[in-house]
Amino acid sequence: MTFFCERQSISKILDLAANNYCGSIQDISNNTGIPTGKSSGKVKPHIDYAKGMGLIDYQLDKGIYNLVITPFGTVVKRSDPFLDEPLTQWLAHANLCDPVDGASTWNTVFMGWTTNEYRSEDQISSISNIPKLKLRPLFQMYERKESFGKIGALRRSGDGLCRVQATISYEWNRGFAALVLSLLEQYFHSEERKQISLPEFVQVTKLPCRFHWQVDEFFHVIQNLTSLGFIRISNLVDPPVIQGLVSSEQVWGNIYDDIV
Repeated sequence: MTFFCERQSISKILDLAANNYCGSIQDISNNTGIPTGKSSGKVKPHIDYAKGMGLIDYQLDKGIYNLVITPFGTVVKRSDPFLDEPLTQWLAHANLCDPVDGASTWNTVFMGWTTNEYRSEDQISSISNIPKLKLRPLFQMYERKESFGKIGALRRSGDGLCRVQATISYEWNRGFAALVLSLLEQYFHSEERKQISLPEFVQVTKLPCRFHWQVDEFFHVIQNLTSLGFIRISNLVDPPVIQGLVSSEQVWGNIYDDIV
């Protein structure tokens, strides 16, 4: 990514995707006002941000983008169109960290950083083997209010940065449940309601690390989700197993229901 994510631009991409828009980069720029050009081309980065966040999908054929909104994107467009809610930002952040469908820079930086230590930009660049210039949009994203500064998944202090945990809140349980169900479907094809070992789920999806939770904190969150009736945890076997009881699409539409 060459530019940091701007929530307003993501909102405009969502508007197009909701209508299954087809067009070139220039067409999208003309329709949204998002600039495009050799030194100011923000359309393609924001399409990729929106896809990495799990808000849209797209097909590209001969320079023409066919944008399609996802269930997560649909509820965001309806209830939080400017991605202002912390829950929206954390879920989008978690999707950016996905090992398969996310953004490689996010996955490399966040999945390899499990401690609370402060790291300088130079250290992060060295550890991740990513040039500091290419990391700049990631750093800016969590500092700018027009981006994801509200959650500040990275916090700056002096010359260092440290990771910040996502809040464990009852109000966000529906959102966490939708994400867990999506990952069960994505990685384990659990539409068949298969039981998956909880440690295997953690190992494959790296979900606790996306939110900077310890594994025991994640297990606490998962146990809380069972009260919603969307997920079942069986502690009668060792290791415990997790099972989705409904499809993720049934849950995405209601993720903001408990937020006051």
